[in-house]
Amino acid sequence: MVEVSEDQVIRCSNLIFSKRHGTTVTETPKINLISEKTVIEGTPVLKIVCSAEGIPAPVVTWEEIDAKFQPNVRQIGHFLVIENVTMADKGYYTCTAKNRVGTDIKVVNVIVTAQSTRPYVAPVISAPSTVIVKYYTDARLVCNVTGYPTPSVRWEYNQDRNIPGVKISGGGMLISNVTSEATGLYTCIATNDIGSSRANIMLEATYDSPTLITTPLVYSGNAGISHNFTCSATGHPVPIITWTFSSFSHQIDTLPPHKIHSNGDVIELVDMQESGILTCTATNEFGMDTAKATVVVHHSKYNTPL
Repeated sequence: MVEVSEDQVIRCSNLIFSKRHGTTVTETPKINLISEKTVIEGTPVLKIVCSAEGIPAPVVTWEEIDAKFQPNVRQIGHFLVIENVTMADKGYYTCTAKNRVGTDIKVVNVIVTAQSTRPYVAPVISAPSTVIVKYYTDARLVCNVTGYPTPSVRWEYNQDRNIPGVKISGGGMLISNVTSEATGLYTCIATNDIGSSRANIMLEATYDSPTLITTPLVYSGNAGISHNFTCSATGHPVPIITWTFSSFSHQIDTLPPHKIHSNGDVIELVDMQESGILTCTATNEFGMDTAKATVVVHHSKYNTPL
């Protein structure tokens, strides 16, 4: 059974009435048109139909708002036809249906999106297998990730996603003040729509025990004179310099009057009165290094300094 709308019944009745009574039936144009059409740049042919009803049959005209048709745009019957779509073709186009009774106008927005010619590529990671830093320094682990679409990156530490005390920015991770608790296996995981990839980075920490690079020199001089002795060392963590003095004439090893300069690297023996052994010791948690200097103080005018 075919269903007939009330509008069609009225139109048919009017036509029958007009034939019997010699009158003419007219209808103003009515357009049926989509409001928006999205198309990819480079599409060979885009066709948009403007369906129009009316009595007499309306004349349909396509135009672009505030612009002339591009060379690749034309009207064929009730169709707007755009060939080899470009970004210049985006915009608003009007369809006008007109007869002697009236006019109807509808607008369609043509949206042109860029076509990606770049092929999709699964993530590829470039990263070192091992990173070695000194204890108590900062370590930066970097995964250089390529792929399309751009992969997202996440990190795991010893197969655990929770990594406390670190700063993560994309393919990079900053670990501050590295201790033995921070060493171990870190995994960089990159994922996009095509697939995923992972790379393991082993973080190791090393140390430097102290090594003296400047040692105090032997000294011989008259009593009452002040003199500077220097002792410096390399190492990591930075070694602490301490000084001791062993007197030739006393059993108790006590530093004579002195001043400490340059964070302990320089000791000034003030108004020297005693001879003995001055010892410099550089220490950190991984070891120590020492150096000794003989100090000879002359009290008699008959004894001349070396």
